[in-house]
Amino acid sequence: MAEVFIRRVRTVPSTKHSMPWKIFSLSALDHCMEFNSLRIIYYYKFPGEESITRRLLQSLSEALTSFPVITGRLLMDDKGNWTIKSNDAGVRVIQATTGVSLDEWMKIAGNRDEIRLTYWDYEHEKSYVWSPLHIQLTEFEGGGLAIGLSCTHLVADMASLTMLVKAWADTHALKERPQPPSFYPLPAKACKKTFSKLENGMIECYKSMSKPIDTETPCPETCEPKYETLAFLFTEEQISKCMEAAQLGSVNEPAASAAFEVLAALFWISCTKAKKKPKLVDLLVCIDMKKTMGFRSDFFGNSMVFNKVYGSDEMLRDNELRSASRAVHGTVRKMGEEEMLDLLQYMESNRDEYGRLPKTVLHYGPDLVCINLENLEPYSAIFQKGTEPLHVSFHSLPMVGSEGQIMILPSPQGGLSRMVMVSLPLDQIRRLREDAAILGFNPTILGGTRKP
Repeated sequence: MAEVFIRRVRTVPSTKHSMPWKIFSLSALDHCMEFNSLRIIYYYKFPGEESITRRLLQSLSEALTSFPVITGRLLMDDKGNWTIKSNDAGVRVIQATTGVSLDEWMKIAGNRDEIRLTYWDYEHEKSYVWSPLHIQLTEFEGGGLAIGLSCTHLVADMASLTMLVKAWADTHALKERPQPPSFYPLPAKACKKTFSKLENGMIECYKSMSKPIDTETPCPETCEPKYETLAFLFTEEQISKCMEAAQLGSVNEPAASAAFEVLAALFWISCTKAKKKPKLVDLLVCIDMKKTMGFRSDFFGNSMVFNKVYGSDEMLRDNELRSASRAVHGTVRKMGEEEMLDLLQYMESNRDEYGRLPKTVLHYGPDLVCINLENLEPYSAIFQKGTEPLHVSFHSLPMVGSEGQIMILPSPQGGLSRMVMVSLPLDQIRRLREDAAILGFNPTILGGTRKP
């Protein structure tokens, strides 16, 4: 295990006041993710120059002017709900080093090593001084750099964090301040409408996942260490073969949607087999609903929503990729605007007599969760010419008690090519690596951050 040495902890403010003292209310969708955190690590091969970290801090300060939600601080309103006060207090930045090269790190690092590239200080009880976002800059021997972000899921999702890094990179490369993203509450009409008579699996899904807080919530840093991650890189040609095998050509949907559905189905079956379970494990899909709700693409906040996929054990026995893909497709198709408004209205209806939202723990689980991150553009965060990200890793924590996670992302190759990151207990990951159904499509297998 390579050592990571923290050299300095500082607070980086924005260069000028932005929306001073404005209060941002957080939605019910934000609140239900309060006890989760997000970690994203970007790996770059910058030239070996001492000034790179200093210049990155300068451009970060400039970019933060457009993100008052991130530079503010969490406060409770008079009803006991979370808000963010825009006071330009800044974000926490950690400067660190490690004694190995970037190439060596990517060969030896596992999950526990990689999480150490994202500093996390879990202090909700001191929210008035606690930074919702931490950024760790870890320098490797020979010029490599990891930019690790850790953020409470209460204020942002993965799409929002990748948007922030892209704005930072553009500011650094183009010397232009980015346009502020959209900071607006979820639709007010969701709070005014009455429940429709539509069958809504999302509401039932959230009911089953939400648990009241009756004990101290485990810090994400204490998540069970037995989970390990494999990454599978599928070329555009391999994705096309997957869709042909699932016979998705007859489904009237965009190719990108079909790519997610077939990969979700493939790994749903294969992960169940890796667990040696006699029955198909339950699958939750997590979908970005911005487009469905008519939000602008630069919306900053939480817009990812869960729904449960129902399958049959025949899918497992017969390795039935076609049926499993149809099941995923059917669930995603039911996640429309009306269903989403119903879900939001249901969440709002759970307020108590004082208007306080319930304190619940909503983990990414306990089922197997498949997260659709295809709309992200992490590899477009280019700080200077010739330094595209070598690799970007994503983690949602904690995973205590979870069956595992599947994340489907774009790959550096572009087009329909995809990166699938799977986190499972170590013994199951070893079996997944040898799964015949996956190997039949001949993807490149990466061990977490490691090269093949």
